[in-house]
Amino acid sequence: MRRLPDLVLAGAALAALAAARLCAVAGGAVVAPGRGPVGEMCWVHAWLGVSCPFCGMTRSLVELAHGRVAAAFAYHPAGPLLAAAALWFVAWAGAALLRRRAPITARPGFARAFEVVALTCAALGAGRWLS
Repeated sequence: MRRLPDLVLAGAALAALAAARLCAVAGGAVVAPGRGPVGEMCWVHAWLGVSCPFCGMTRSLVELAHGRVAAAFAYHPAGPLLAAAALWFVAWAGAALLRRRAPITARPGFARAFEVVALTCAALGAGRWLS
């Protein structure tokens, strides 16, 4: 039961990366395979009509999953960072599980690393407003 947070976060990271691989970007919108546009994903943009610091992150991850690195950076400069952090967490949690070490989410440095990635993604997104 101690490993449940690790398993949930690793599963969510893998599911997000797999979904990014299955989807595509067409005309600036994320489209599901055989279904058309997924729709508005950012509630800030949908409700207020302004981009939030994370707007473009989904499109960035989708483009990165298809090997289009320049397009990924164009949609959101932190998309590749978030993908790398997700893959790193999955590998780290898997290694901890196999080696029977303490769960990653229970370690003191995990919260700080999570905060650094989240704040970096937000800062890079907000930095787009200035350019």
